[in-house]
Amino acid sequence: MAITKILARKGRLDVGINYVLNGDKTQERVLTAHLNCDPGRECRQMLDTKRAYGKEDGVQYYHIIQSIIMEGSSGRAVSYIEWLRQSRGQPTFRSMLEADLRTAIQDANDLGHFFMLMEHKGWEISHGNRLGFRLRGQDRFMYPGRKNALFTEEGIRAAIQSGLEDIEAGRRPAVIYRPAYKPYKKYPKYTGIMALYVHYLYVLGKIGQRQYPPRMTPQLRQEVMKADRYREQF
Repeated sequence: MAITKILARKGRLDVGINYVLNGDKTQERVLTAHLNCDPGRECRQMLDTKRAYGKEDGVQYYHIIQSIIMEGSSGRAVSYIEWLRQSRGQPTFRSMLEADLRTAIQDANDLGHFFMLMEHKGWEISHGNRLGFRLRGQDRFMYPGRKNALFTEEGIRAAIQSGLEDIEAGRRPAVIYRPAYKPYKKYPKYTGIMALYVHYLYVLGKIGQRQYPPRMTPQLRQEVMKADRYREQF
């Protein structure tokens, strides 16, 4: 369940603003909005308003906190946007990224090979204090190593080395078989007596509508990116 708190703060206003806009808590400020103030000028404009109304002492601001929604065990929390997409069976950028990271780690011979595989999958890579990834067309990088040490440069290098040792010891095959991608083909519609038979099976509850898990196709990635842009514009 979600928990909301309203806290009165008497500390420095700029410290509070920087804390609220912390990229680690807001998915690189994706989950932020500005009301009656401009980005980068929040503190100055809020102080001007306080001076205009003679409210420079006492409570400096109110900090409203709403917790991210817990999924499964209490040890894993996800953002509301990610939870909403997952609850609807929709892929998220983070789920796509983690899936591609794990696949590239399994297939890579070394760290350079890993980076090449990720670039071939369509990810741009930021090399800095943390490894960042974003799909071409995204505005912001994601840093999965913040939440999972496996996806730091050291974790990826260690995982690749561990996989190579398993191959040498015969604990896993050198080549992991993956079925080739097949484009979706629409199932032919039933006609005549067969269509009537299937209809009554559905009405009687003997069969249900088939649910297909989302495939990480290039078209699906583009649709997810488009939906994310619409959400940011909204």
